[in-house]
Amino acid sequence: MQSASLWNTSVLGRSNHRRTPITLRSQSSQGIRTLKNRPIKKGLAGPVQYITKWPEKLPVYYPTEDAKTGWSIDSKRTGVVAVKKEMINRWDEWGVRLPITVLHVPSCQVTQVKTKEVDGFSAIQVAAGAKKIKQLTKTQLGHLAAAGVPPKAFFAEFRTTPDAAIPVGTEINASHFVAGQKVDIIGTSKGKGFQGGMKRWGFHGNNATHGASLSHRSIGATGARQDPGRVWKGKKMPGRMGGKRCTEQALEVFAVKPHANEILLIGSVPGAYGTWVRVKDHFKYRFEVPPPFPTMNASAIAALPEEIRAKRENHSADPKLTDPQQLIDAVQAYRTKIGNLTPDVKDRLYSEFMVLPKGRGGGSGRWSNQTAIQDMKARMDKVKYETMMRDKLRR
Repeated sequence: MQSASLWNTSVLGRSNHRRTPITLRSQSSQGIRTLKNRPIKKGLAGPVQYITKWPEKLPVYYPTEDAKTGWSIDSKRTGVVAVKKEMINRWDEWGVRLPITVLHVPSCQVTQVKTKEVDGFSAIQVAAGAKKIKQLTKTQLGHLAAAGVPPKAFFAEFRTTPDAAIPVGTEINASHFVAGQKVDIIGTSKGKGFQGGMKRWGFHGNNATHGASLSHRSIGATGARQDPGRVWKGKKMPGRMGGKRCTEQALEVFAVKPHANEILLIGSVPGAYGTWVRVKDHFKYRFEVPPPFPTMNASAIAALPEEIRAKRENHSADPKLTDPQQLIDAVQAYRTKIGNLTPDVKDRLYSEFMVLPKGRGGGSGRWSNQTAIQDMKARMDKVKYETMMRDKLRR
């Protein structure tokens, strides 16, 4: 058999009932055995190869245990309860603009520790926020009083391993998470009410002309004739949209503010501002450094800085840069070069190479190019402007 790449479709065997491609490797130097002229499973075409050794890659160190805290790679920590505060934008050290969601952790405390011997499974119950006594039931007040915790607004429970138990009453800070790690966010999406098929499922709709009468946004046919004589279960039709529990997986922690008790995530989080969300470690993430286990010690929080950020990879317009200081030096050099330009040249650079907002500049009649330029100058961040000017002058 001739050598073929990993995804060469000419040598991929396919199943008749699932059409599932079979991964093949044919480089004998990588320790791969090829089965030739042997009876193979019915419905498969082509020789089947089994991988006995993967090609060598650059070594990546992932810690498996921490003798100081007792953390191991099999440990499962508890999560926290937070409030979706706002969305902002931040720039990393490479000058890349990132959408940031700010989560506030308002005095999240442990209210109950469940064990496998008593409850049949290991879990930790946490509660956060504040509420009036009259707004809680007597059962909730008795439960919180037994734990020595003041009235709380929101409760949540996280499955953990037995070694991740935390004493009842312990407050979990935002520094429970490490900057740069991945987390899962569980929340309730915004309710949209009763919506049609086009908005709810992304249907194209019917024709806008050519005999379409009052059916422009209709979903079309929903079933067949006498056979089956009904609509199949799960058919995508108009109905209630949003307002459901959903999970956003593998969101990166951009920064952690221990003293403000805030977590800054890259990306969006389900729900409106002021809603409660659950934050926990991403189940597929492997820590590059051992995390605080079972949580961050209260005495160590005071010594932490105002904001903890992780180093990010270069995703800027210039992938050749290896150090953020090179970007800073380039911006400083071009800042001097831009400062020597006349105002008319600066305005021309703006008008030619800036992406103007919709309806401001270009073919719009309400806004002239000069007005759009001034509006963009007022709204743009200084770092973003210098980065774009650097890229233009570099060309």
